Amino acid sequence: MKNKENNKTIWVYPFFPVDWRLLFRVIAVLVSWYFNHSIFWGIIHYLFGWTYLVYVILTNGFSDGGLGEIIKYYFN
Repeated sequence: MKNKENNKTIWVYPFFPVDWRLLFRVIAVLVSWYFNHSIFWGIIHYLFGWTYLVYVILTNGFSDGGLGEIIKYYFN
């Protein structure tokens, strides 16, 4: 994303997105904590976002009950 001020180009990268990417990143952190119980991996998976979720799906990470088990883990 570019901003122009006084004929200078300033590049801004949103570390905390406010669109659909935030939802996928939060889900990635929740899934990461469910599987790893590690803050370090949670931060790494936050940065990767939806790509981590695709990796978990491709490696059958949700085969033991799916996303429903993860939701029960947090909300019960």
